[in-house]
Amino acid sequence: QIMEFAKQPGGLTAVHFVDEMPGTFLTISDKNGVIRIWNVSNSTPMNIIKCDKGMITSLACLEKSTKAVVSFKEGEVALVDLKERRTEWETDGGHTETIFDCSFPKTDCNTLVSCSFDSTVRVWDVNMESRPLKTFNVQERLRPRLIELYEKECIFDKFEASMSHDGSTIVTGAYQNQFHMLSMDDT
Repeated sequence: QIMEFAKQPGGLTAVHFVDEMPGTFLTISDKNGVIRIWNVSNSTPMNIIKCDKGMITSLACLEKSTKAVVSFKEGEVALVDLKERRTEWETDGGHTETIFDCSFPKTDCNTLVSCSFDSTVRVWDVNMESRPLKTFNVQERLRPRLIELYEKECIFDKFEASMSHDGSTIVTGAYQNQFHMLSMDDT
């Protein structure tokens, strides 16, 4: 049986189930700063969380938790408590361009990974101030021309970043059909 849900204002950018809230899933749109919380048995959202940082570009849920990480068009990242419907932690800037993806490693709920159009992958510790724990520069050769290339519609790719189960390695996509393996042990 297929259930139809209310239309998502502004479109649909991401959808994720929440492990610790059975039957609950989240939706976001990159057109607004809203997280919608749904239950599979209702065709309309149960709750809405308005994020004051602007347009949300990506969403990831922490396994066995009611927390999610969201990223914003202006380069910020935030950790949201879905049950309390509030932001627990957020960066004050960080990336200088739109964030494509954010994620949690499977083993550490205090670490977040984000990758951005600014050609960086950043690692964040939610127990620290809102500055990155580590920054990896990727696409150095294209970095000075990224905005020009994007405006000329030469590039329009979005890349994801994922951390290994043990938290030692990050993998991210890149232009020219490449990917990068980034070691957390590198200084």
